[in-house]
Amino acid sequence: MYPIDATSYRSVKGFNSRVRFLIMHYTAVDFAGSVRALSSDAAFSAWAGRNNLNDTSIGIENVNLASVKNGKLIFPPYHPVQIAAIIQLAQDILQRYPDITPTQIIGHSDVAPGRKFDPGAAFPWQTLFATGIGAWFDEATKQYYLDEFAGQGLPDQAAIIGKLKAYGYNTSGATDASVYKNLIQAFPTAFPPRRLSGHSG
Repeated sequence: MYPIDATSYRSVKGFNSRVRFLIMHYTAVDFAGSVRALSSDAAFSAWAGRNNLNDTSIGIENVNLASVKNGKLIFPPYHPVQIAAIIQLAQDILQRYPDITPTQIIGHSDVAPGRKFDPGAAFPWQTLFATGIGAWFDEATKQYYLDEFAGQGLPDQAAIIGKLKAYGYNTSGATDASVYKNLIQAFPTAFPPRRLSGHSG
């Protein structure tokens, strides 16, 4: 149901062997040409100070029947078999390209905030992290900041923008309210608010 393709991404025209990023996408339909259909999409993206990631990134396309409900994009849970296939493929890619760091394994929504929303909050980043893929927070650090914010309040907008930039987000124009909103909405898809606040789900 979820075939693992460890070769097609290397045959895409213009592909650069000096890969620096691994980007998670999604589609509502699983079809043979989907890898190539996504290859040009990263041309309108940015991460970690680099623009147009098309020639230095590999996209893993995930199948998810997302829908819009009450004006919100809803992602149902990803099938465990698909996640297992994603993990196997990502581990293969990381073995071939060991220079890809944990914070360079990201979602489509991270490299194009406000324009792309996948793979969505249902994507199990913590599960991938447990297998050595991507980034996740540790509980001690989370609690430290929860206590600090409870006592001192949240950082101001400039400080938050600085942290987002340090993590890898493109913060150009982030002083604009709509751009800032897109960034703030993109970050929690990798670190869902309920998990950050200590709640499950």
